[in-house]
Amino acid sequence: MREQELHSLLNHLPGGIFTCSNDERLSIQDCNHNFLQLFGYDSIEQLREETGGSFLQLLYEADREEALAKALQRRDLITNDNIFYRGVRKDGSLVWIHDQGHLYIDNDHEYFYCVLQDNSYAMRATEDLRLSLERHQIILNQTNDVLFEWDLVTDSLFVSSNWEKKFGYSPNTIKDGLLSRFRSHIHPDDQASQQALVDNLRAGTPMVEATIRIATVTGEWLWCRERGTAQFDDHGKVIRAVGCIVDIDRDKRYLDEMRNRAEHDSLTNLCNKITTQSQITAILSVPHKKHIYALVLLDVDNFKMVNNVQGHLAGDVLLIDLAKKIKKNAHTRDICGRVGGDEFAMLLCGNHSREEVACQVQKILDDIATLQPNFDVPFSCSAGIALFPENGTNYTTLFTHADTALYQSKHNGKSGYTFYSPELEQNTNTYTGTTFDNHDASAFTSQLSMYFFHQLYLTDDIETAIPKVLEIAGKLVDVSRVYISEENEDNTAIISAYEWCNEGVASMEDMLINMTPIDMAVYKERLSIDGFISCTDVTKLTTRHQELLAPKGVSAILHCGLYQNGQYRGFVGFDKCEAIQAWTQEQLDVLKQLSEILGMFLSRQHEQLKSAHTLNLLEMVLDSMDHHVYVVDAEDFHLVYANKLTRSLLPEDAIGHLCHRDLCGLNEPCELCPIKSIQGSDKTEYQCTMFNPLTQRRVSVKAVKLIWAGGQAVYLVTPVNLDI
Repeated sequence: MREQELHSLLNHLPGGIFTCSNDERLSIQDCNHNFLQLFGYDSIEQLREETGGSFLQLLYEADREEALAKALQRRDLITNDNIFYRGVRKDGSLVWIHDQGHLYIDNDHEYFYCVLQDNSYAMRATEDLRLSLERHQIILNQTNDVLFEWDLVTDSLFVSSNWEKKFGYSPNTIKDGLLSRFRSHIHPDDQASQQALVDNLRAGTPMVEATIRIATVTGEWLWCRERGTAQFDDHGKVIRAVGCIVDIDRDKRYLDEMRNRAEHDSLTNLCNKITTQSQITAILSVPHKKHIYALVLLDVDNFKMVNNVQGHLAGDVLLIDLAKKIKKNAHTRDICGRVGGDEFAMLLCGNHSREEVACQVQKILDDIATLQPNFDVPFSCSAGIALFPENGTNYTTLFTHADTALYQSKHNGKSGYTFYSPELEQNTNTYTGTTFDNHDASAFTSQLSMYFFHQLYLTDDIETAIPKVLEIAGKLVDVSRVYISEENEDNTAIISAYEWCNEGVASMEDMLINMTPIDMAVYKERLSIDGFISCTDVTKLTTRHQELLAPKGVSAILHCGLYQNGQYRGFVGFDKCEAIQAWTQEQLDVLKQLSEILGMFLSRQHEQLKSAHTLNLLEMVLDSMDHHVYVVDAEDFHLVYANKLTRSLLPEDAIGHLCHRDLCGLNEPCELCPIKSIQGSDKTEYQCTMFNPLTQRRVSVKAVKLIWAGGQAVYLVTPVNLDI
């Protein structure tokens, strides 16, 4: 998915990006859409048809020799080298090219990776800037912004006549300074921000701003951005501050609404999963020493029955009512969130003992039990509790332990709570094992599959987790050995083998590695018939299979095909040694489920590794550019990606920070930000010219709306410096 994201970025970046071989014709390997536009072609097929795919044909003949000589010098350069030459467009016209790139060597083959820019852009940008400044002056003359001047010597404040238009009353000249009569116009919660602005101006800070609410004549509060610039006398003493007050009420309320929607579950209005984790993590970072913190997971019992009998609409209504019960029984500082379909999380913050935690959880469960759907199935919740810091010091650990405790509550008969303890980890394994013999087999297989999936899904180390899962499965069905034989895409060689062996049982790894393509083909053919091979006595197998298995003491086998994206990739095997084994249907079901789950996770792992090389190349191209490229979240202006040049301006770990704060030194989005011009409109891209107060440069900024991973709306932003 990351590879698709970077390809999307390349197709929206300004300038043409292409790769060509360092051969006689400079054969073009790949290019982006802007490269084609730069030379006037509609598609790469059209370009190859008319030029033979040769970049040499696109170079103006008089410039070829010099351009090629400079390009070859890139072999010895560490940084990017800039080359200027003329290119020939499809219609025969010439265009000046600014070429920046590298010469790379891959498997003794040389490639040019280059970024091309139309060099006439700088002149056009300068003219656009002049016109933009004229337009800005016209707009400024007609603006509704309130201008002010604060004389620090006399401590008098003057405001423009637009104040009356905006707020409905005329202050004329406000005597007695900013902190007396003017304070009465500002919302009490914003007094501190106003005080900080005044103090900073008095201290000589060149430019300051604050977001405050100012009262209208009707008593309403309007969100405004107040910006002031200090003026100094010949001795460097602050004597005056001038600035403006801009009405941002509509945008501020819209952003607050969007932020609230993004942070809360749309059905229950509790915090959503991401916000729940974020808020709990924040509280745990500065815990109150006198209070006990408890992470509680609540899961609805028999909720599937509600949906099946009453319908999903009735289920939604029940979840809404349940959320109200949770909120009703929460303390002021408690965090309440919906983290799954019928699963809720709470961080209890106001208790002083384990007993008080238990009392609050029982009260919640009792209140929830009063919600009875209209059919004869008792409605209740089960809960799992993990204490901080006794059971963990971070959200992930506490969540995992609370989930383990929740599982135990379900096992105990539901409609109750369980505190986590390390013994539950062992009890969970014992529980799944006893269920195999004494409960419904299909229910057990489903529970075990969820357990396997849960273990693999939560891990950050798949290489360690898989052998652990194999061990649990092997002990559950009482076999000697469980292993995975994974083949390459051509099914001609074993590329990896995972294995668990019971005590005293020899490893199967050397046998698996030494399997011939013919052996693997036979296995594939056998497994393609029923999906598994079940043999209670290996002496009944072919001579070749006996030769492979006998040295390892195998007496019975149960092997199931391993498939990834629908393609056969090997098998998962259960071996029984020293005794003939009659395989049961339950054991076969467990193996089938385990094979499907392992195939899914191994496939995901391979896809990640497969795209790593291409991903590195794409990131190399982005990082080689001599202009800034970054991606901003569409809702909250947080950085989600930045290329190397942009990262050089940012503090460490800046991804996730506000773009306007780290890149422009502002507390609010830039007034002329092109993203704001796209929001709320049908536009997908917008370009404008603005001044960056942090770098003290004029830049032409283009923003393009894109869809990021997981459907997230983002903006690709590419500022180009105009002060050249």
